[in-house]
Amino acid sequence: MLINFLNNSEKRRLQFAEILSRQEDWTLLSELAQQLNYSDRTLKDDIVFLKNNFTDFQVQTSHHGVRLIFEHNKGLRSLYQKILTESVAYHFLEIIFMDEGKTISELADSFFISSSTLYRIINQINDSIRQYDCFIETNPCRIIGSEKNIRYFFYQYFFEKHSPLEWPYKTIHENSLDKLLIFFTDFVPLPIDFSHYNDFKLVTVVNLIRYQNNHYVDTDNFEINFDEIIPDLSIYADIFQSFEDSLGVKFNNDLINQLFTPFVQEGFSLSYERLIEKTRENKTMAAEVSLLIKLLDKLSTDNDIPLVNKERVILEMQNTTHLEYQKPQSGHILYNNNKYFSEAIRYKFPVFYNDLYEGMIAYRKLQDKPITEDGIDFFICSLFTYWKNLVPELHKKFDKIKVLVISNHHILHADMLKDFIQSEFTEQLVVDIYMDNHLSLSMLEDLNYDFIVTNFPLPKLESKRNIYIENVPTVNDLIKIEEAVNRIVSVREQQNI
Repeated sequence: MLINFLNNSEKRRLQFAEILSRQEDWTLLSELAQQLNYSDRTLKDDIVFLKNNFTDFQVQTSHHGVRLIFEHNKGLRSLYQKILTESVAYHFLEIIFMDEGKTISELADSFFISSSTLYRIINQINDSIRQYDCFIETNPCRIIGSEKNIRYFFYQYFFEKHSPLEWPYKTIHENSLDKLLIFFTDFVPLPIDFSHYNDFKLVTVVNLIRYQNNHYVDTDNFEINFDEIIPDLSIYADIFQSFEDSLGVKFNNDLINQLFTPFVQEGFSLSYERLIEKTRENKTMAAEVSLLIKLLDKLSTDNDIPLVNKERVILEMQNTTHLEYQKPQSGHILYNNNKYFSEAIRYKFPVFYNDLYEGMIAYRKLQDKPITEDGIDFFICSLFTYWKNLVPELHKKFDKIKVLVISNHHILHADMLKDFIQSEFTEQLVVDIYMDNHLSLSMLEDLNYDFIVTNFPLPKLESKRNIYIENVPTVNDLIKIEEAVNRIVSVREQQNI
């Protein structure tokens, strides 16, 4: 659900920063201008703007070009968070989500803009969200329409804008909500880790606020009753009374369906055993699970990669397809993490990626889901998350990469470099030290190594890569080695296509 309210200048600056963040070194401004189809003058103005308005990174310029350097504890996501914070349109939506009682006049005053300007912003928002069957109603201002789509938008929005350490929901007592969620998760057989819990918490708080404002999803077709998880709620009456007092809601089965909507539907299973039980009663789900198992088995067999946690992967991937458009990470507002992840997988492991992509097309057709890049990227990201040891196994498919270390400082310095490299890349590399007395470029070209590490500059070699390390390997040196390893793996994969 992509809803982008940025103006053209904001979009250009964001694209400019995105491109720079993925460059390994300096980039000429003229190249960037050609790539973005803007003039050098416009991009120079953007550089000044970024320098003056963002503190999480530096835009450095020199005769070499321009580059982007983030603070060590920051990244590209920090830029997106800043943009979401500064945007009047997004901030307006957040305010009316939290408080539906505000008028146009009150909101315009809070933004220090005229009422006519705010009306223009609302019209722009409505033009964008009408395709999702949603729109802004004014005086008082609130967002109405498809409740499922509205909730999904705010799942994504709050996930992108705020870290798990922040709590922007001022009307909800965080500790009380935590106690409620922990109470319920104690009954759930699924392993609940930090990321699962924070997803659960974000979805629940968005749903709770919408519920408090009398907005409900249609639960008539829900086939799950929470009684199958907690058979007798009455024995916990005292606990629920404390929740009711602190959260201001009456606890019953309808509330539970509204709060935990994505997780109490037939498409979501709390355990592998429960999933298999459903397939005996639900022919559609049985066909989906059968095709998913065939897809996973084929990927495992064709690529000679063990699927050691098969039941967990089947459960999670079937749940993943159900949670599309109901889970914060299944889409994006500005920061398309799934796309970047999927592109990296396609670059590093093209054979496996192509096999997975083809299988995904058939799987989505069976589920009658649209063949969208967002949906496929979400599935790929989820599969690589849940398939245990998938990435190491993909790397192990190939012969280990052979590295030669040469030092003109001392043989023990070469040995030290070898130890450093091996400690960082244990599984992927075989590292040797050059022991001969004589050396020439022709000899280097003929040596059976994938790349060479030296502490002195070498001319560019035709047949292999060379990485220069001054003394002790720095973080940047290790990054260069990692990039060389990834390129070699990608080339080997391409040769197998």
